[in-house]
Amino acid sequence: MSGLRRYPLLFSLLLASISAHAALVTFNDFTPLGVLQTVISSEGLTFTTTNTMAVWNAASTNSNGTPGLIDSGGVVTISLTAGGEFNLESFLMTISWYNTNTSEPIPLTAHYSGGASATQTITLIQGLQPFYVNLTGVTSVDVGSLGGGYWLMDNVTYSTGAAIPEPGTFALAGALLALLALTRLRRRAGGST
Repeated sequence: MSGLRRYPLLFSLLLASISAHAALVTFNDFTPLGVLQTVISSEGLTFTTTNTMAVWNAASTNSNGTPGLIDSGGVVTISLTAGGEFNLESFLMTISWYNTNTSEPIPLTAHYSGGASATQTITLIQGLQPFYVNLTGVTSVDVGSLGGGYWLMDNVTYSTGAAIPEPGTFALAGALLALLALTRLRRRAGGST
């Protein structure tokens, strides 16, 4: 128990990193399919558009064969359905089959508590590709529109609570704990306290 008293920050960080809740929005269980809407909530996230959107399940060369969110030219705001901060980690996205351009840049704007925001540009191509954005502590994220075309999004990964640490973080924490245990054993074996 003395280790807990000596190193409370270390144990607090380890517990905080374990308490994160990760989720994947696939739209696979969403109904009704193909109905134009302005607000869609699925699997813990809410998507709100300035135009219309739908969960689409049409076979196309640009989809992965499962339902995905298709937007018809508006700005889509992603937020946590329950409200509060979340971490937007990654998603799959493509120019829809209605657009003949081979690539299109769109803005991605993260909004934070207190009113701060940051914008980055992602470039969509024909065919789903992963985007690893790792936006932590956001209250919402705006996904911009294509100039006159549609985009499709699927497999949105997000988490609530603390950011999920990389495996290397766990390895480092484990090594630190092993070092602390070894130091304690050596002190006991040497007779020091």
